[in-house]
Amino acid sequence: MPMSRTRPSRVALVFGVAAVFVVGVSGRQDDDAARRQAVLAAEDARAPTQADLQTLLGAARDASDPDLQAVAVRALGRLERPDLVSTLTPFLKAASPDVRAQAANAIGQSVSAAKGAPVDAARRALGGRLKSETDPRVLGVVAATLGRLPYTDAGDARSAESALLDASWAGSNLTTGPANQRSAFGTPIVGLTLGFGGAKEAAPPPALLGVAAGFEALVRRNARFYKPSDAAVQRLRELVTNPVEENTGGGDDGAESSGLDAVTADAPVRVRRLALQALATAKVAGDRVVEIALQDPDPQVRRLAVMAAATSTAGDALAAHLARGLTDDDPMVRIEALRAYGRVLRGARGCGVLVSAVSDVNTHEKLEAIDQLGGGCADPADAVAALEMQADAIGHVGDRFWHAPAHALVSLARLAPGEAKTRLAAFETHAVWQVRMYAARAAAALRDEAALRRLAADATPNVRDAAVEGLSRLVGHEADDVYLSALESDDYQLVRS
Repeated sequence: MPMSRTRPSRVALVFGVAAVFVVGVSGRQDDDAARRQAVLAAEDARAPTQADLQTLLGAARDASDPDLQAVAVRALGRLERPDLVSTLTPFLKAASPDVRAQAANAIGQSVSAAKGAPVDAARRALGGRLKSETDPRVLGVVAATLGRLPYTDAGDARSAESALLDASWAGSNLTTGPANQRSAFGTPIVGLTLGFGGAKEAAPPPALLGVAAGFEALVRRNARFYKPSDAAVQRLRELVTNPVEENTGGGDDGAESSGLDAVTADAPVRVRRLALQALATAKVAGDRVVEIALQDPDPQVRRLAVMAAATSTAGDALAAHLARGLTDDDPMVRIEALRAYGRVLRGARGCGVLVSAVSDVNTHEKLEAIDQLGGGCADPADAVAALEMQADAIGHVGDRFWHAPAHALVSLARLAPGEAKTRLAAFETHAVWQVRMYAARAAAALRDEAALRRLAADATPNVRDAAVEGLSRLVGHEADDVYLSALESDDYQLVRS
């Protein structure tokens, strides 16, 4: 009997403790959810009040929840307040790599529109972190951010360049993958380089990805006063021409960082793309780099190689590179080659390449070639014939295949106005509104005010819009009656025009 009386008490005690535990856990979860919601709300509103700012600062300083801490640090950066750089800098040393990465990005965002002291403070903070960061993925974010700071003079840009160069090599603090062996130039470069200071091993792919992104931004944003040094050019060339090992290069702190892993996915190919883009922008890729990049397995790298050829090679070398690009397996590379040919070589080497491409089966290449021909040719006879053939097809192509004839009419209006004039009516009254829109563009090139006025009364707003734009350029206020009529439309684009 005593046992029968005590058992219910013990059971009740167990259930009571369990209930308290469940309620406690549930309460904490509710509190965490509410806190996260408050942080997200403050971030979305860009913390307009001091209370919102304190909500973000409180969550950022609480290391017990690294995920929420990272969100709060990100939110502080999105305020774009230069005065918060000093507040954000300590988070570069946070235990969580995600928080450190968010801190680096937030510092860059805080000074995105600043000048002077805040930018200097951001540069010093990020440059200092490059020397001590242990996680290659975080180092990549720091390097990319350092490159995109808003510099205003060559000295600061040079300092950033120097830091990026250092970061492209593995320091004692970084965990690296296996060293690569030899570059396409025949010397050990990306993985292991022998120099006056002894052997140098490359930083892992995630770090190199950030370095390449940093260089690309540094070159593009500061072209007015900064040109990459010989050392920087050489390193960028190495990043393009030597394969980077396919490894993630995880940090040595053992922390999970799935967000950073996602950022650095496909790092090796992205390193080549960004490094080549930096070289193309600076116009210093060089013949050998272009030659190698045109054989890259990635079509985006090959497309960028064509761009680089157009900015850093000339004469027969450029012609050879573009010829290779024009026969590439991927249409995006061939289109870029056509674009470069029309821009750089058409005047010296004629329009034969473009005329041939008008017959291409790929619609995008055909249209690129047609548009290029409108820019003029030294001997336009073949180009005019090709454009006439395309334009005359408007009467017997289906409604889905209007693109080439319509583009051809506009180019013909620029190259041979008389031939285009005789064909305009067929396009002006076509059932497909896109064709009539191109008719308006052709009429503008032909300076045909009467046709533009007729098309300005079209039932389709996009056609009227093209006609209004043409009339504005052609006769200005003499067509105010047309513009006033267009203002009665409920189509926003037409009203704005």
